[in-house]
Amino acid sequence: MYLKLYANVSFMKKACYLFESMPERTLISWTILMSGYAKHGPGKEALALFKDMLSADKTVCPDSYVYAVVLGSCGLVGKRGNWDLTEGSMAKF
Repeated sequence: MYLKLYANVSFMKKACYLFESMPERTLISWTILMSGYAKHGPGKEALALFKDMLSADKTVCPDSYVYAVVLGSCGLVGKRGNWDLTEGSMAKF
């Protein structure tokens, strides 16, 4: 739960360190870190994490909350090109 605490109070370096040191990453841990970046910035980090989650961990399947975080991050970044990051996996959802 320290991961959630750090992400909620904008200690993203500490949250990222905890995430990186986790032996096993779950959908919840990925989502907590993405949400922290989406809330506190930089938004492009949330998008990079989503891309990493899809490529690195084949056992984790994004849910509707993850897609909401990713789409919100696209809005924060302000680049329409980031939609391509989610388009293929959105169709699968």
